[in-house]
Amino acid sequence: MEEIGDDLEVTKGSLYYYFRSKQDLLYFCQKSSLRRLLEEAERTTRSTQPVTMQLYELIVSQIRCMLDELQGFTAHAEFRALPEDQLQEIIQKRDQYEAVLRGLVEKGMEEEIFLPGNPRIVVWAILGAINWTVQWYTPTGPLSAQEIGHEFALFLVRGLTRVVHLGSLPARTQVDPAYSLKDVSQPEG
Repeated sequence: MEEIGDDLEVTKGSLYYYFRSKQDLLYFCQKSSLRRLLEEAERTTRSTQPVTMQLYELIVSQIRCMLDELQGFTAHAEFRALPEDQLQEIIQKRDQYEAVLRGLVEKGMEEEIFLPGNPRIVVWAILGAINWTVQWYTPTGPLSAQEIGHEFALFLVRGLTRVVHLGSLPARTQVDPAYSLKDVSQPEG
């Protein structure tokens, strides 16, 4: 609570004017971020972009939401401290978001754009990688949340994608301008 108060430039006591407890604050943060992620998921999946770009955009937006909007709020991953009624609501929304990601992975596998595999495990791996960023991210580091999101999304989507479909992904950021997706999209030999 002190860290949150410091970030907002208010006293810890002032936060309790708006939130009765730490659990209420955690619930508010969880609910707000999940609302935002579900809105982005709906917008993205309505697009006519290839499934690779839809998944790419959702990964980037989730990382931006967690690291920029929630400023790497580690409590994002600590939602199990919520009271049972709030916990069930948050779990339902998390499951809803996970289902959107799983739907994209399933679609990509059915269309033979993504390599075959277990979509549930693939999505858990993606979410595990994304959620761990709050443990090491620092806003004063060399990369912005947007750049980290871009790099994560490229890495994760590329890992799922059959070589012939890689061309629909954007190029890497200026972090390494010599690198190009064309380098990995052409089979060797």
